[in-house]
Amino acid sequence: MNGFIQFTVPGGNERRSALGSQTSSAAQDENSVVFTKQQQPEFDKLRAALDQAIAAQHAPQAPVATRPTSLADELTKLAALRDQGILSATEFEQQKARLLAQ
Repeated sequence: MNGFIQFTVPGGNERRSALGSQTSSAAQDENSVVFTKQQQPEFDKLRAALDQAIAAQHAPQAPVATRPTSLADELTKLAALRDQGILSATEFEQQKARLLAQ
């Protein structure tokens, strides 16, 4: 006895075969993979992995934790930009005042 795994996509136009001829119809379907009884344990593992991946894809995503930056870190970054010549002294003072006002 053979079995098969059929892959479908939302909006796809797949059709179901009559009971008893599903595996033979799957052999003609480009979205199906037919396996033998001896191969079934490996395909069971594949199915479990696919089910897990699908469930993970649909699970709510946890927000990425971001480490809050301290005022001192921000001022250090601005000073480094000033020292590298990326910010002028005036721009540095403006950004520093903006940070201190928050």
